Amino acid sequence: MKKCLICRNENCTKQCMRSTALLIVRLAFALIIITHGWAKLVGPLGITGFAGFLGSMAIPAPTFFSWVIALLEVFGGIAILLGLYVEKVGLLFVLEFLFIVTYVRGLNVSKAELDILMLAAAASLSLMGPGSYAPMGRKKKADEIVA
Repeated sequence: MKKCLICRNENCTKQCMRSTALLIVRLAFALIIITHGWAKLVGPLGITGFAGFLGSMAIPAPTFFSWVIALLEVFGGIAILLGLYVEKVGLLFVLEFLFIVTYVRGLNVSKAELDILMLAAAASLSLMGPGSYAPMGRKKKADEIVA
């Protein structure tokens, strides 16, 4: 019998591979979302510029929602990175990216490619949880799955 490439165990249940995959998705998602949220907070245009963008799309209370989105992206991204509340925070990102794909991008796949990938990553994290390699999070969901 072949040994697992991750844990080197001959009786691996693929749990380590699931957790490794979740770690990769968590790190990539967090890096992208924190970077985008930080740019909304302190970038050249900042919250004012982002609020103006939201206002140009006739989104009500654009300043309020620009703060909500920027803070969600920074602090929610940090939570995902650390493995904290991944299922709940992931669901908030699912809602954000559903809105982006449908309303902002108008279901135009060629304009929403990254957004669709981010939606898929958020949905996967929300459904699977943080995995075993989360430094601070609840390691339940991916660990409970048996191949």
